[in-house]
Amino acid sequence: MRLFQNSGLYPSYLAYLNRLARDATSFAARLSIFMEDRFGALHVLEPVLEGAPEAFFTNADDEILQRLWAREHGLPVKATLEDILLAQIEQQRTEVFYNSDPIRYPSSFVRRLPGSVRTALCWRAVPSRTADLTAYGAVLGNFPSILESWRRKGCRDLVGERADHHDDRRGRPGAKRQLRRLEAEGPPRADDWRRRCGRR
Repeated sequence: MRLFQNSGLYPSYLAYLNRLARDATSFAARLSIFMEDRFGALHVLEPVLEGAPEAFFTNADDEILQRLWAREHGLPVKATLEDILLAQIEQQRTEVFYNSDPIRYPSSFVRRLPGSVRTALCWRAVPSRTADLTAYGAVLGNFPSILESWRRKGCRDLVGERADHHDDRRGRPGAKRQLRRLEAEGPPRADDWRRRCGRR
């Protein structure tokens, strides 16, 4: 299954990354520097960390990174960051889109995803009063009260439930089944996290 993970960066970290990666002249080189720095590594999915060929990762709000990819793939100079992200998803023929930056890319973005995307999931572990995430197959997080607030807004939660009036018109199956499997496996052990993050 082709997995696409999108994340976002804090402005202070982005300034640091710009210094760290000042000599990087390609998408792969800048992304490699980011990955080696391990910023937010606990949120990076295992297939990405292991370099699985069916997994793709980007920080869609890193304009330098995204414009490097756009140049390498012949996109117009005027392409927006959202257009670049959609082009990446289309080029990979993504089946599962996992987004750690759903406030920047809410339901209006999910509705523009190409037809190859079977499941769109997002991580949101802080309250967000006006954000619309109802187009996502599920909102993931680690605080029951915040997940309950998303459920009241009509979003699916960890068990894949959604209010009837928010039916998934694009018919993307699989979120409920995948999330139940993740729940059954339970949280990873501490030594698993250290191994995945390259730490002992």
